Amino acid sequence: MINDVYNYMAKAQAETTAAAHASDNIIDLKAAGDALVRPVRFHTLITTTCTSGGSATVVFGLQTSVDAAFTSPIDLWTSAAIAVATLAAGYHPTGQLGVTLNSGCKQYVRGIATIAVAALTAGAWDMWLTPDADTNNFTA
Repeated sequence: MINDVYNYMAKAQAETTAAAHASDNIIDLKAAGDALVRPVRFHTLITTTCTSGGSATVVFGLQTSVDAAFTSPIDLWTSAAIAVATLAAGYHPTGQLGVTLNSGCKQYVRGIATIAVAALTAGAWDMWLTPDADTNNFTA
């Protein structure tokens, strides 16, 4: 899989408080000329094992909006609540194939991670778009 630095919404983003956290970066899909001219895949990868003093869960998602401020975000994809014990480094909340987005995107997209139940004491993740599956070290 070839990744482009401009398609990363989060790179080793670390959050700990129990709240919704938008990705560090947003992607302007029209900056390159057109929004989603072909299907792309949304990927999330845990880069640092998540830990918690309690029973924290994290819900990962992808949102789109007509404005960069995300005043009215639209959820394109949302994971189930994932227990902190599952969120080890190398885990793919979106699966190694990623989540395919065929249409429905507005001009801007961002990742979102919602930490609930308890705060995290550690953990970080990447979020990005690519036309490919993450087949590096794929063990199907």
